[in-house]
Amino acid sequence: MQVAEVINLDPALGALAFKAMKAGQQDAFVLVNKSGQSKMVTIHVHGSSDTFQGYRTSENENYGNIGILEATGGTLLYRSPPRSVTTFYSR
Repeated sequence: MQVAEVINLDPALGALAFKAMKAGQQDAFVLVNKSGQSKMVTIHVHGSSDTFQGYRTSENENYGNIGILEATGGTLLYRSPPRSVTTFYSR
């Protein structure tokens, strides 16, 4: 895995991205919503799959499977619950 570029302009959100470097690995990114409010997040994906498997930890979930999320034209729209961590794995 290699750290990938992330641009985040919202201080209430944290983001990390990782690029697969070998066969059998998946690209991944993590979104952290530190605020007490849900946030609509626009994620631009370049050089990866447009399909992601999501897992979320929040006040009501513990690494819960949130299903398949699709990016359209390289853009993924996601509503992040308050005080949550969501991990996205490429498929």
